[in-house]
Amino acid sequence: MRFKRRISYDYSIASITFIPLINLLCLLFFFSAVQCGLFAQPGGVPVRLPSLLTSDVLRRDHIRLTLSADAQLYYANDRISLSDLSRFLKLVGPRDPAVLIQAHKKTPLEIIARVWDICRKAGITGVSLVTEP
Repeated sequence: MRFKRRISYDYSIASITFIPLINLLCLLFFFSAVQCGLFAQPGGVPVRLPSLLTSDVLRRDHIRLTLSADAQLYYANDRISLSDLSRFLKLVGPRDPAVLIQAHKKTPLEIIARVWDICRKAGITGVSLVTEP
């Protein structure tokens, strides 16, 4: 009769498996990336921007207004009505002369033009539309 040998394992520090260690590092990277806001959109309101071939990059301080698909106006994460927009721009206007309008693809052109007109009436001449390059 043949007996099998018993295989003994060495449970020292050199025998640590690398798969759980790699999983742990991936989880730490994922949670730190989410915590840092790596995947967050700058405006706070998710919109799909139209794309243009001749877009320029604006490098100075600006006010970013976001128009959602259902024509709601936001500044950062705060909702602003069109009647309050002129009062808001007059308060912030002298320090930040440029306004960027970030409008969703499906926002009606009438609403974009109305926001643009309110910005011009508030004395802001540097009004631009944000697009995908």
